[in-house]
Amino acid sequence: NARISGLVINGGDTSPHFAHHKRCYGDAISHPSTDIITSCYSLPMQDGICPGNNTRIDNCEILGSGHAGVHLTPEVKNVRIDHCYIHHNQTNGLGYGICHNNGAESVIEYCRISNNRHSIPTTGYIARFNIEMGNDFAVHIFDYHGGADRGDGTVIAGTYCEMYNNTFLITVQYPYHLNGVPEDYQVFHHNILTSKFTIYDIDLLENERATLYDNIFDGELIR
Repeated sequence: NARISGLVINGGDTSPHFAHHKRCYGDAISHPSTDIITSCYSLPMQDGICPGNNTRIDNCEILGSGHAGVHLTPEVKNVRIDHCYIHHNQTNGLGYGICHNNGAESVIEYCRISNNRHSIPTTGYIARFNIEMGNDFAVHIFDYHGGADRGDGTVIAGTYCEMYNNTFLITVQYPYHLNGVPEDYQVFHHNILTSKFTIYDIDLLENERATLYDNIFDGELIR
């Protein structure tokens, strides 16, 4: 039942740490070791804000966190994030603008988002009226963890997701990427993208519970 408004929260670590990530995971591949993989995350893994239930975060600038600018811990509900500038949370392997842990839910609207590894990953969220500046270095902007990564024989990836009326200033990146099948549904509609629809693999955008329709790609309405 809190409101966090009008603050600049700077974690102080805006680097993607590419060399560190490559060194750690290169060693982990040739010499698998929990110690080596753990060392990959020995960098500061701070979060900017960890809200509780029924929290509003508005008119804030949030940057420089090694893990996430906003981190919703498991089962946190009814969080609204609006009119914020969220950027440069981009440690490779982590680096999220707004991260949802298992069962967490939020509404993200009227935000400017830029230079994160992934802008919004997992599990249940509504993202609307946001501007994604297209400077994330990952292959896709919004992310849905799960699928084969779960290691439990299922393809579940998140609960529900609605993405509409957003602007994506991208050229080759995916606006989002399906790693599995949402438990309930996912929809992507009435968004504007500067990329061409023909560059995408449709299997990474649609499945039996994930649909996209009525979006504009590079000036062309794709129904």
